[in-house]
Amino acid sequence: MVMNATEALSRAASELKGADNKDLLIYIHVPFCNSKCTFCDWVTAIPVAELRSGPSTRHEYAQALCRQIRFCGPRLMDMGYTPKLVYWGGGTPSKLEATETAQVIAALHDSFDLSHVEEHTVEISPESITSQKLETMRSLGVNRISMGVQSFDDAELRKAARSHSAVEAEAAARSIKDAGFSNFNLDMIVAFPDQTTEVLNRSIRKAIELEPTHLSVYIYRPDPDTVMAQQISRGYRKLVSLEQMVASEELAKAMLEEAGYSEYMLGYYAKEPEHRFKGEEYYFCFQGDYIGFGSGAGSSLGHHLLLNARGNLHGFLERPLAFDECHKFSPGASLGEALRQALLTNTGINFRNFKRIFGFDFSEIRNQPAFEADLDFFRRCGAVFEETTEHLLVTEETRHKAYIESYALSLSYAPAIDSARRSSIETVTAS
Repeated sequence: MVMNATEALSRAASELKGADNKDLLIYIHVPFCNSKCTFCDWVTAIPVAELRSGPSTRHEYAQALCRQIRFCGPRLMDMGYTPKLVYWGGGTPSKLEATETAQVIAALHDSFDLSHVEEHTVEISPESITSQKLETMRSLGVNRISMGVQSFDDAELRKAARSHSAVEAEAAARSIKDAGFSNFNLDMIVAFPDQTTEVLNRSIRKAIELEPTHLSVYIYRPDPDTVMAQQISRGYRKLVSLEQMVASEELAKAMLEEAGYSEYMLGYYAKEPEHRFKGEEYYFCFQGDYIGFGSGAGSSLGHHLLLNARGNLHGFLERPLAFDECHKFSPGASLGEALRQALLTNTGINFRNFKRIFGFDFSEIRNQPAFEADLDFFRRCGAVFEETTEHLLVTEETRHKAYIESYALSLSYAPAIDSARRSSIETVTAS
């Protein structure tokens, strides 16, 4: 049900009286890319023409973003929020022109008090970034860049339908450093279909040579709606085995640790503690509310979920001061994905943080069949749980194995999973 922003924010504000934490993450969503990557589950429902929208549509989108920010920002400040983090995701935020990025950042500064922001990150892709764009971001307060590379092997990049080459990725990484960014991340994917140890080793080695302060390493998993997963299902490409997934992830981990990176959260590696990605910990560990601006962005404000639907670009352009969905969190609502993600962090589900975000005690869903099924699934993946009066988490000794197996075997990403392993988890995940 579409709801105007005034009503949605009013509902959230009514829940904030007496709140002891009004930290806020600001998320800016840019739903454009140069290509539709064959592995990416975010773009599956978005038509290619819309994803690759031209300059006029992107300009119109930037204006709609500014309008939404200028309307909501002052109202969120009146509600007592203190912005601590800003993150631009997508899609590809670097598809915007430097002038458009500057306009959006100006709207943020005009609408929020950003003096307490600790981390301001923008996602980029190698082929869409320029020195001018980087210099504009740096001069306007962006202090962290996150670049999606995925691989430094050209054949792998072509099969993934990436719009850049390995050489372009290297050049872009050097441009980030030349622009004065002292904190930047590279995204990498391991265990792509048909990936050899030699290719993986070469990609991780090249990533290390570029000296990012942070690396995010994701295991490929075949979302059934993506082109790459359909290629696997039809026998055109070979899905690596679970054992190969584990070996690939462990090889990347060993190489990064040898190079001086520390894994502080599963798949996240930082050179120094100050280079840890604050936004991811904030989101997965329920550290505070967040506001999402743009088509496809979600918000969690005052115990309410607010959504601008993915794939509804033109609806957002027509009514940027409305949300496609707004409802209050409740014990009966679907929180499964958020809880599963939190369980695999170092801190697990902190009950105090949970109540602060969702507005009710964790005990109200602790023994629900759906949540028990999630716990059973993780146990089958090797997890051992520690439960106290303060938290529920997977023990440090079992977290790594449980992370890999649960990530790889989730039935929602399993068109080609080994049938024996699939049947062993089918009962609990289907309930």
